[in-house]
Amino acid sequence: MPVSASFSNIQENLLACTAEESAMLSKQEAPAFETHREDISALRKTLATVQAYTTILLLANGGSLWSSVAYFTALGKKDAKKLVLLNDMDPERILRLRQEHAPQKTLVLVISKSGSAIGIFETLFALWDYPKLFVTMPNTPLAHISEREHITTIPHPEVSGRYSSFTSSAYVPSILLDLSVEEIEKGGREGYAAYGALHEENNALRLAVALFRLENNAYTELFLPLYSHLLSGFGMIITQLFHESFGKDGKGLTVLATEAPESQHHTNQRFFGGRKNMIGCFLHVHNTPHDIHITVPTSLQDIPLRNNTLGALDHQSLARSFQSEYEGTVAHAKESGIPTMEISLSSISGYEIGNLMAFWHYVSVFSSLLRGVNPYDQPEVERSKEIAFERRNGTIL
Repeated sequence: MPVSASFSNIQENLLACTAEESAMLSKQEAPAFETHREDISALRKTLATVQAYTTILLLANGGSLWSSVAYFTALGKKDAKKLVLLNDMDPERILRLRQEHAPQKTLVLVISKSGSAIGIFETLFALWDYPKLFVTMPNTPLAHISEREHITTIPHPEVSGRYSSFTSSAYVPSILLDLSVEEIEKGGREGYAAYGALHEENNALRLAVALFRLENNAYTELFLPLYSHLLSGFGMIITQLFHESFGKDGKGLTVLATEAPESQHHTNQRFFGGRKNMIGCFLHVHNTPHDIHITVPTSLQDIPLRNNTLGALDHQSLARSFQSEYEGTVAHAKESGIPTMEISLSSISGYEIGNLMAFWHYVSVFSSLLRGVNPYDQPEVERSKEIAFERRNGTIL
């Protein structure tokens, strides 16, 4: 089932493209992330020789990292292999990882499209004695290392990192972690067909248009509470998609993605009581596969709790309680007149998660094009890297 979306406190005319916008969008070519098709069976064949490792130590940044994190957080099994992230060169962190994960059971997986990030090389050489596998583009420094050292390397396609969710960048770690990438792929491909279409029922387009109109009305911050631990891995990839794709030319939204209902204990005050420039975009799942019904000891049931007693919680469904937390915050937002969006999955599965990823890809692309910026570059990212390079031992690298 596709992603569903509902909108409150947003006028209907703010959800539709103008004729000029529709004409502009219709002239766009299909994105590289949609035209590229990964050969999953070939990936599985290549990875068969390293499938026995029980810990995957993932060295990556940004788009090379967060799609696979989103997949594993949602779909990883309780007895699954361990995924350990290493996205910086903090020596304390590296030393601890070396102590906790022996080379005999640990595969260092390096994913870098450019194959030239200094931090990736620094962490790689700090773990040089571990078994290694690379994902990068041809003719990069990382690819040259693989050639000289005879390290198995899987090619990264010419797809921007943050949109590489259905490529080797995300599928290699997912296969190593025993996820069903075939289901993810199916959901993603059907999602692209649905969310790339230019019609008024397309929720990805409606969301992008609404966010664009609201930004023009001085709503510059997007509060994105994730009401499911299984969806918490989407926070960073959505943030990167929005910030890098259309945070350009003085335009764009600031995304505050946070796990909920814990967010109610730190950000609801800002959301409801602070500046009135925040949009609420709530992500949740309609149906959870498991539930717990709690039992309150009889001896404790008479203890007062709010306007009732602890006994009111006896036999309570925790799934219902969790849903009530979501409904309470959404209802408060609607009462307060805050522009409110509800993005919902029917359930958690490989298909649904792939479909959700495709949804956010197209929300990001449409959002960029509506603002007149390139969805696929990130021109302001490089200068910080240059300065950091120069300050390593006073040497320009």
